[in-house]
Amino acid sequence: MLFLRPDFTCFREIFNLKEYSFSSDGNFLCSELSFILKIAAVMNETIATERLSLIPCDHTLVGIILSDFDNLGSFLKVRVPENWPIFLEAFRHAYDIVKTNPDEQIWWTYLFIDPKEEVIVGSGGFKGPPKNGSVEIGYEVAPEFRNRGYATEAAMGFMTKAFQNPTVKKVLASTLPMPNASNRVLEKCGMEFIESKEDDEIGEVWYYEVTRDAFLAGR
Repeated sequence: MLFLRPDFTCFREIFNLKEYSFSSDGNFLCSELSFILKIAAVMNETIATERLSLIPCDHTLVGIILSDFDNLGSFLKVRVPENWPIFLEAFRHAYDIVKTNPDEQIWWTYLFIDPKEEVIVGSGGFKGPPKNGSVEIGYEVAPEFRNRGYATEAAMGFMTKAFQNPTVKKVLASTLPMPNASNRVLEKCGMEFIESKEDDEIGEVWYYEVTRDAFLAGR
């Protein structure tokens, strides 16, 4: 079940929630996708794009992905695509962080859900809260949904969200050091190549960035 803060329990009546319950400590538990989307939107945590709802993952949702994956689809009432996620380590890394610091969950991992089709198309998000005026984004799209513009749409959503924070002056992203679909997505979003760096885990990577002024001027 997805935990929602107790002060939002009144929304079960507003949205005619059919399935709900309370945990022993008073948190509201919910398993309806439509309700989750509406609540998250009210709380200004979901990022809405033309086709997608980018939902920030709390530790409960991340825990289901890590330890009860077969039931993720029934939990969210969506179809879960095959061969996703590719980068499961992103969820492992986020789990302890969002559990300890729930207010930071908007700066970590999101699910990309197409509400119209009721399907997860990918995942991604930020690699932590703003630091020295910048944030870094990342994303993956399930194989069956590639080449449909979902990655570009999600990346633009994350950039827009980031620059709503006045402390963010630039958004970064990294890709493998070769021309590929990921850096073409970044270029479509207005990012420019800035440098090649060595990553401790994967070796050489290419870094891209877009500044606040450049992003806003290109919209």
